[in-house]
Amino acid sequence: MAPVPANGTTVSEDDHVRIVQTRVHGQVQRVVVQSKLRGVKPYEILLDPGRDPALGRGVDGQRAWSVLDF
Repeated sequence: MAPVPANGTTVSEDDHVRIVQTRVHGQVQRVVVQSKLRGVKPYEILLDPGRDPALGRGVDGQRAWSVLDF
C-alpha cells in the first residue's frame, strides 16, 4: 500500500461510491461520500480532529447533507 500524503486529497472508489478524503498535517479533515446512483446526493462524514477523544464521541462519524446545494 502506498504511503498517505501529509497534505492533500485521496480518492477511493468502487462501482457504487466515490470517497474523497482531505488531509492537513496528516490528519483527515474532511470526508465526502458520493454515490454513483442517480439522484443520490453526496454527504459529508463529520469529523472533529482537534477534540479530546476522552470527552466522548461528539459528532465524529455522523453524516451531514447540504440542504442549500446550488
